[in-house]
Amino acid sequence: MISLFLRSYEPDFVWLEYSIKSMRKNLLNISERVLAVPQHTTVPTSISNFFDHIVYIQETHEGYVQQQIDKIRAYKYCSNDYILFSDSDCIYYDKFDPYNKIEHGKIILPKTKYELVESAIIWEDITYTATGIEPEYEYMRCFPILHHREVLQYLDSDEHFNAYLSVVTNRELSEFNAIGIIAETYFKHRYIFLDTETSNTIVQSAKQYWSWGGISEDIQKELDTL
Repeated sequence: MISLFLRSYEPDFVWLEYSIKSMRKNLLNISERVLAVPQHTTVPTSISNFFDHIVYIQETHEGYVQQQIDKIRAYKYCSNDYILFSDSDCIYYDKFDPYNKIEHGKIILPKTKYELVESAIIWEDITYTATGIEPEYEYMRCFPILHHREVLQYLDSDEHFNAYLSVVTNRELSEFNAIGIIAETYFKHRYIFLDTETSNTIVQSAKQYWSWGGISEDIQKELDTL
C-alpha cells in the first residue's frame, strides 16, 4: 500500500486547498494521507478533513531546511513501505495512479546526468557534501516522487548526513537528491532507475507551480478548471 506525505505551512495553504481539490478528483489508490506542519499551526477543517493524520513538527532548523528534514523523516509518520511525496503547489489535472510508478515491487525513479540539468547543477556539490557520495545524476526530476521507507530510515540514521545537518547553512540541502543517491548506492534492489537521456517513458503526473510566486491571473484560470 502507498502513503501520501505532504509537508506544508500556513502561507501555502491557499495552494494546498487547490491541491486537495485536485487530489480528491484525480489521485488514486492512496491508503493513508499524512500532513506535516510546524508546531502551533492552525489547520482549517477544509484541509484537515482530507488527511488521516496531521503531524505537528517542532522545528530545529531554518524553515526551508526543516521541511526537507521532515520529508526524510516521513517514515516515522507513515505506516506503509511506499511513500508518495507531493507538495502544496502540485496540482493533479489528470488521473494518476502511483502504482504506475512501481514495477515488480520496485519503484521507478527517473534520473538525469548533472551535465544536462542546467540550473539544477547547484545540487551536485551540495549532495556530495551532505552524503559523502559523489553523484553522477540528479534525482528530483518530476513530482510527485515515490520512495521506499527503508531508504529514508537509512539516510536519517547516517552519521555523515547528520553531521552535515548539524552545520548546514544557506539552505544548502536537496532532500530528494540525497535520498536518490542513497537509493542508487545502497538500495538498487528497491528501484528501477530510468535515465531521462535514454528513456522516453517518463510522464509528468502533476503540474508543480512555484508557490512563492503567488497565483497570477493566468494560473487562476488553470486552477479554476479543476
